[in-house]
Amino acid sequence: TTFISSNTTSQIEEVNLAATPSVLSSDDRINVVQIGCRYNGAGASANASFTLRCKKNTGGTVSSSSTITPSDVTWVTNANATPRNYVLTLYADPDGNPWKKETLDTAQIGVNLSASSTNAAQVSTLWMLVGYTHITGEPHNYGRYI
Repeated sequence: TTFISSNTTSQIEEVNLAATPSVLSSDDRINVVQIGCRYNGAGASANASFTLRCKKNTGGTVSSSSTITPSDVTWVTNANATPRNYVLTLYADPDGNPWKKETLDTAQIGVNLSASSTNAAQVSTLWMLVGYTHITGEPHNYGRYI
């Protein structure tokens, strides 16, 4: 993805994802979708805040994470403190329907700058992790990086 650096409240950056790999078939059951990110603040303190977003398609319903405020200039993954769990986990699509391979093909992920401050929030990487059960019953995971 393009490096996202913003200090403009309500600025939204969203990206389309590549087509879902053929390893996932339309008959597979998608158990969970998680949105992850790698981020920091432009300053040692007083950094802007953002939320992660997931849409099932362009113009569709949005699911958002809790607010993330980078604590300093150190690059971190998902959260400021360990265990650094995903902050946006979806067991259903943003409309409350089961995820489907076709829905993943039209999904968008992104960030929304929820509050400005002295320094910008910066995001270098966004991804969607998909946990699914293959039609044979064997669980799998794959990530979709942008």
